[in-house]
Amino acid sequence: MTMRFVVLVVACTSCGSSGGADPDSNTHGMQDGSNGTPTETKVGTVTIESTRYTVGTTDVEQGYASGTFYRIPPATGTHAGGCSTQRYGACDVQTCVADGTPTDGGLSITYTDAGPMTISGVQVNDGTMMLTPGAYGYVTVSGAVALFNGGDTVHFVAPGNSHGAPALDVSLVAPSSVNVTAPAFVQGMVAVSGSHDLVVTWTGSSASAVTAQLTAGANGTSAIAHCSFPGNSGSGSVPAAAISAVRSVGGYASIMVSSESHMTSNPDGWNIAFSLQSYGIVTSGLAVGTLQFE
Repeated sequence: MTMRFVVLVVACTSCGSSGGADPDSNTHGMQDGSNGTPTETKVGTVTIESTRYTVGTTDVEQGYASGTFYRIPPATGTHAGGCSTQRYGACDVQTCVADGTPTDGGLSITYTDAGPMTISGVQVNDGTMMLTPGAYGYVTVSGAVALFNGGDTVHFVAPGNSHGAPALDVSLVAPSSVNVTAPAFVQGMVAVSGSHDLVVTWTGSSASAVTAQLTAGANGTSAIAHCSFPGNSGSGSVPAAAISAVRSVGGYASIMVSSESHMTSNPDGWNIAFSLQSYGIVTSGLAVGTLQFE
């Protein structure tokens, strides 16, 4: 079987680093902090996921590669929507509200790309795969095959698009999977409380980071808590405040624990996040499931 829990998020360009809520939390695409004038938002995400695991006596592989690139012109009026990010401990919590009717102008998202993207160092074909430009950046490629092994060097190259994103040339060392020992995934559900931190523990080496991502959304509002811990630490904590922020938007909520290699590139004013991910492994399969709030 193949399970996919994919969330494409807007990369935070100026998240705080304090242990509590950052009073200078970022408001997405509104104004330039240096002179108060509106600026264009230019964001890209490129993600490859690769996981091998066993359910009973069955070996399972899965992988996908995806990319989203978009531009938003400077906001010129008052909008009911937008995104903001706050920092809680090791977590960046981004909350987004869909726009209502603007009083002046409007947010117009233009999806684009950096031209055909070649990805080398992968475990398919002859070691090379392509991402083709599509409606929202790049067409997602997925299948029942692992795309990389832990320790592989994966190389992203794109020629650039004169009407879109600039040329790219980035390398990342792939993470290895980890065995998640907490929290408990019981029939695909994880119990959490907005008044207690959620402890995440794992075994197995990882040269990169281990992340816990909590998401929820309803009625045009969404929240994503992305919590990152050193891969060799074996444990991390999701603050209760971050859990409460996700819970507050209501709707369906989920959790995903994975190992990750990540870097951000900023050519020509773009904020482009590259990520190699491998889902965490639990006894029943993958460390992904539904949040059950207590």
